[in-house]
Amino acid sequence: MAKTIPNEAIIKNSNYHNIFDYSILYGEIDYYPSVSFNNLQEGNDITAEVNPKINSILSHRVIIGGKEKVKIPKVASNYIEYNVKADKKEKIDIPVLAYKRTKVMLNGKNVGYTASSRGTVMVDGEKGNNKISVTYQPSKLLYVGIIVSFITWIGLLIGLIFSKKRNVN
Repeated sequence: MAKTIPNEAIIKNSNYHNIFDYSILYGEIDYYPSVSFNNLQEGNDITAEVNPKINSILSHRVIIGGKEKVKIPKVASNYIEYNVKADKKEKIDIPVLAYKRTKVMLNGKNVGYTASSRGTVMVDGEKGNNKISVTYQPSKLLYVGIIVSFITWIGLLIGLIFSKKRNVN
């Protein structure tokens, strides 16, 4: 069960160690869609009783035909993969948040997906083994920004070199 730090927490010498008990150190739930919360008024509490949707995502619960199973994913940079066995063709809801540029592959083929009631990726699974991999495709604007940044740094270095030569002469 995940614990959160209260919004009004005051850190003192006596309770400083508590900040290291926080299960979600990097603020992942800050980016969860609102449908992932059962009770937004108590969004600070992600216990199984108050927010079972959040808790099911954090504990890697795959939902196959309405039944939950814990599956440990294979994770790499910008990649997550679940291997799920289904007894028949049915919906498989994996605990990966569905964002705008999410790309899903089922058994090596690009497939469409829907967002489940908990805001996660849901695909139409096949009977037997299903290898579901999810990646995020960044915007082309990101790559344009990287190129502009690189060109700017080159320009600054060239300007610095020429300004030093001018000062020497």
